[in-house]
Amino acid sequence: TLHTPPQEFKDAAAVRAGAVWQARMKLDREKYEAFFSEFGSQLKYGVYSDYGMHKDVLVDLLMFHTSEKDKYVTLKEYTDAMPSEQKAIYYAAGESREKIELLPQVDAVKSRGYEILYLTDDVDEFALRFMNAYNDKEYRNVYGDDLGLEDDEIIEMELHGWLFQVEVFEEKRILKV
Repeated sequence: TLHTPPQEFKDAAAVRAGAVWQARMKLDREKYEAFFSEFGSQLKYGVYSDYGMHKDVLVDLLMFHTSEKDKYVTLKEYTDAMPSEQKAIYYAAGESREKIELLPQVDAVKSRGYEILYLTDDVDEFALRFMNAYNDKEYRNVYGDDLGLEDDEIIEMELHGWLFQVEVFEEKRILKV
C-alpha cells in the first residue's frame, strides 16, 4: 500500500527546495527570472496554500515589478533600497503596469521617492495580504485610506452637491472617494 509521508518530511522537503531555489537565484538570476515568469504564480499560490504553512520558505523566492524598474525585484531587494524614512511597502494592483501608472494615488507615493510594487497577477494582492508584512514592514495599498504619509493634508470640497475629500501633497490634489 501507498503511505503518505509524515508532515515533518514534507516540511523538511519544502525548506530544502526553498534553499535550492534561493541558491539558483543567486547563481544565475537570468535563469531564475525565466523560471519565475513561468511558475511565479504557483509560488505565490503556495504562500497561502496549506493555510500559509510554507509562506516563510517561499517569501524570498517571490518577485515583482516596481514603479522604478521594469524588471523583477525580490522583497528583500525592495526593502534594502527603501529610504530610511519609508515605513511601509507600497503596492498597487491592476491589469498592467501601464494602467497602474495612470492612477493618481501612485503619483502621491512616487513623489516622495518611494518605490511601489506593481501587482499584475491575479494572486499577487492576496499573497501579500496573507503575509501581512516583510521584515517588519507592513504592506500598504496605494488605494487605501492610511498610507502612512504623515504630512498629507486632507481638505473637504463640495462639487455639484457632492462632498469629496481631497488629499493635498506638494501642491498636488488627489481625490479620495
